[in-house]
Amino acid sequence: MSTRSGSIDPSILIYLGEKGFSFEKIKRILEEDSGLKGISGFWDMRKILKRMKRDKNSKLAYEMFIYEVKKALGSYIALLGGVDLIVLGGGMSRAPEVRKGILENLEEMGIKIDKKKIVKNSPVKISSGKVKVISLETDEEKLIFEKIKNL
Repeated sequence: MSTRSGSIDPSILIYLGEKGFSFEKIKRILEEDSGLKGISGFWDMRKILKRMKRDKNSKLAYEMFIYEVKKALGSYIALLGGVDLIVLGGGMSRAPEVRKGILENLEEMGIKIDKKKIVKNSPVKISSGKVKVISLETDEEKLIFEKIKNL
């Protein structure tokens, strides 16, 4: 998550309450000051990627993001009993470093990245293994606008 907490131990809420944090303060922490921003100070992965080599918190935010995406991806693949296609969209479609981080070392799952194609701009097929992986740039704001306009 860019600014939200994602999964947390529920006892954190109790701890913050016991320390005197108001409901509004806890809500702000969980919704606006957590995730990538809470770790690195930035919610934008582009800024995090630029600072990774010189800033340990940006590097940590990147590594935690990759870990969480890989964990979720592996869970989905296991729950579905395998997949034929994975589509990376949003910010992942615009950041080759993020795509590489997510997809490397997943050969046992049938995902073999094409090192020449993973650095190309979207749309691009970036795998040569059993599981196809496509990077496809999306415009979520435009899609939301179109849906609302049609209502």
